[in-house]
Amino acid sequence: MNGNQEVENVKIDHELLKPEKKSDLEAAVKEAVNDAIKKVQKIMATKIRQQGGLEKFGLK
Repeated sequence: MNGNQEVENVKIDHELLKPEKKSDLEAAVKEAVNDAIKKVQKIMATKIRQQGGLEKFGLK
């Protein structure tokens, strides 16, 4: 996921493509997207702090 919160790449293990693994695949995709969003948010927050934070724009 990039800084615009767009998914850039998806890799799926062949084992998860079996019909009986459908719920496992759904859970894995959900977890991966949520983890990627959290990572991007942390990076963005760090960059904002490094540039003076939101107080620079009159926000607290």
